[in-house]
Amino acid sequence: MKLSESTWEEIGIGTINSREPRFITHLNYIKCLNNFSDSLNAKIKRFDKSDKKRSDKLAKKINLIKLIKKGLDEEYKMSKSDKESAEVFSIWIHVKSYYLIFNLFLVLDYLISPENNKEFNLTHKETMKKIKVLIKDSHLVFNKTEFNHLYKYVEVKDIKFLKGENLKEEQDWNKVSKCLIRKLFNYKIEELKRENNFKNFKTKKAREKLREYLVSELTGFYEFFYWFRIKANYRDLEFLSNDVGSMQFYSYFENYYILTINFYEALKSLINELSKKRFNEEIIK
Repeated sequence: MKLSESTWEEIGIGTINSREPRFITHLNYIKCLNNFSDSLNAKIKRFDKSDKKRSDKLAKKINLIKLIKKGLDEEYKMSKSDKESAEVFSIWIHVKSYYLIFNLFLVLDYLISPENNKEFNLTHKETMKKIKVLIKDSHLVFNKTEFNHLYKYVEVKDIKFLKGENLKEEQDWNKVSKCLIRKLFNYKIEELKRENNFKNFKTKKAREKLREYLVSELTGFYEFFYWFRIKANYRDLEFLSNDVGSMQFYSYFENYYILTINFYEALKSLINELSKKRFNEEIIK
């Protein structure tokens, strides 16, 4: 799914006039993933055929997915006719987008092997870990190589924008993507600090914990939805400030929406492919 022509006509390709550089940086992260995810699809190379019975909770999960998708579609339609509404929609799209993708991943995990997840009660972190293992073991494979790569911290630790580089109209998406992975690692480091009740990483114990974590931890683009939902729910939305104009909010919302739909369509197709094998029908219409 691509951006509407009206967006480019009204704001110009890559033209951003916001006085809020953090907004521009985050918009570029989303544009980057939007670019990578165009025509995205996925394949599963692991499938347990042993159980053809449906969990009683599967229908409820599918209905929830449809409701979230319908809500996002309606907000996108409204924002196209009323650009100022995109400011409100932009605040909540991080959460709605994440829950759409999260529930699709839950259904995907169930279809791969129903014995693993009959109750659909995996936590967010458990689900992210299971998806990581599927990607790491090449059981879940995307047609875009960017989404199959799991980064080590050493690959991105020195990546950063030079002064003013993140504000340019033309961007090197390869570099932007690595800056985004570095940003995701930053979020995870902050989470590590909170989970261990560290005030900082100055003590020997804290430094060793951080070192061990950064040596072993892997991060992929699929985690974007999770960490931006955390950021929006609990941490920092200051980059969505009053210095951002309505057309820029619309660009942000539209790019985020289309990125979400690109992932939705890829996972929906995969889910329907698996459901036809298991139940002889597509479960997401």
